[in-house]
Amino acid sequence: MNSLLKYNPAFCKCKLVSRVSTWVLVFFLLGFLISCNVLGPPALDTRPVHLYNPGKTTLHPDYIIYHNGADESTLFFRVLCKELLFNQANPENENRAKIAIDYKLFSSFSEQKVEHSGSRVFIINRAEAKDVFSGSFKLSVEEGKSYFLELSLTDQLRESKKLDYVFVDRYSQQSQQNYLVLSFPGNEVGFEKFYYSDEKFRIISNSIASGRMQISYYKSAKVLPPPPFNTDDIIAWTVRPDSVWETDYDQQTLFQIKDKGVYQFFPDNEQLNALYLVNLGDHFPQVQTPEDMAPPLQYITTSEEYKNLIRQKELKKAIDQFWLGVGNDFNDARELIRVYYNRVLFANLYYTTDREGWKTDRGMIYLLMGPPTMVKKTETKEEWNYQSRDSRNNYRFTFTLESDPIKVYDFVLRRTEDHRIIWNTAVKTWRNGRIFTL
Repeated sequence: MNSLLKYNPAFCKCKLVSRVSTWVLVFFLLGFLISCNVLGPPALDTRPVHLYNPGKTTLHPDYIIYHNGADESTLFFRVLCKELLFNQANPENENRAKIAIDYKLFSSFSEQKVEHSGSRVFIINRAEAKDVFSGSFKLSVEEGKSYFLELSLTDQLRESKKLDYVFVDRYSQQSQQNYLVLSFPGNEVGFEKFYYSDEKFRIISNSIASGRMQISYYKSAKVLPPPPFNTDDIIAWTVRPDSVWETDYDQQTLFQIKDKGVYQFFPDNEQLNALYLVNLGDHFPQVQTPEDMAPPLQYITTSEEYKNLIRQKELKKAIDQFWLGVGNDFNDARELIRVYYNRVLFANLYYTTDREGWKTDRGMIYLLMGPPTMVKKTETKEEWNYQSRDSRNNYRFTFTLESDPIKVYDFVLRRTEDHRIIWNTAVKTWRNGRIFTL
C-alpha cells in the first residue's frame, strides 16, 4: 500500500533555518483554506474578516511590542518581501516597494476612545531588504494602563491592505512586553515565543540591565482542552516547576532552551515579572512525523481507539489505516490528511502559548471547524462566528482572555451545552470521511 503521509504538504524534510521560512511554507498551503472555506460572506459592519484566515489577504505581517520606557513603547514589525509589489518607478530607478502603517491607539476599544493615531511610511529597497523587511516606531503610552492598537498595513503600489490588532499591556506586572528577545547571531527581534534546541538568544529587560536570572522549567503539557459543551468546573491545581536554577545575567548573556517544555525567566527573582519561552520540538510548528500526527486525532477518536492506535509498533501504518478507514478511497483519505494537518499547522502558528496551538481552546475549534467566517475582537474577548452558505445556520464561540504565570495571554472558550450538537456533527463528519463545513 502506498503511504499516505507523504502527501501531507506540511511535511518538510528540510529543517527550518528561521521562523520566517514557516510562513513561506504557509503560502503554498493557502489554497486549501480557500477551497475548503465554503462558509457564507460576513456582515459588512464587522471586521477583520481575514483574522485567522490567511487566504483572505496577500499580506501577513508580524508585530511585537516592547516597553522600553515609562511613557514609551516600541512597535516592531516585519513583512515578507515576496508579498510586496516592487517596481522601478522612481527617480533613482531602484527596485522599491512602499508600505504605510496607519495606527490607532485605543484606551477603550469598546467605547472607541482613541488616545493617539498616526501613519508611518517605509520605502523598501529590494536589494537591501532581501527576504524580510523589518522596522519599528515609537508609541506614547502611560504606565499602569492598557491599550488596544489597531494597525492597517498597506502595500501602496499594489493597493492591498491587512488589518491587525495588538494588545498593549502597560498595566499587568506579568506583561511579556517588558522583554525583548534578540537572536544570536544576527540580533533579529524574536516575534514568536517558541525556540529550537540549537538556537541562542539574548534577553533584553526594561527593568534590569544586569544581575541574577532565575529560570524555571516545566515539562510540556499533554492535557487536551475539554469539549466545548463540557460545563463541568475545571479543577485548578498548583503547577510546580520540574527544575529551577540561577545564572548571572546581563544584556549580552546568551541563553538556550535545549529540552522540550516551558521556560520562565525571572530577573533578580521578580516572580511577577517573568518572560516565558517554549521549546516544542525542532520542527515545530510543522507536522513532520507520525508522532506529530497521532495526538491531534484525539479530537475525532474515542479514548479506546486512540490508545489502540498509539500502541501499534508501526505508528505510521496505523495512521494510514485510520484515514483509509474513514475515507471512501485513497484520494479521499489523502485530502482529509491534507486539510486536517494543515489546520494543525495554522493552529500552531496562531494560538501557541505554553503548549502547541492545536491543544488550546481556539486551536481545538479551529481544527475541527476551520477558520471562522468573521471575528469580533476586543481587549479581553474574541467572538468567532460561523455562518453557513445559505445563512440559515449561525454558530458563535466566545473566548475570554486569561492570564496566569504559565499560560500567558491565552483565550479560554466560554463552554455551553449549546455547542454539543455542532461539535458532535463536526466529529461525525470527519469520521464519515468528509471535511467539516457548515
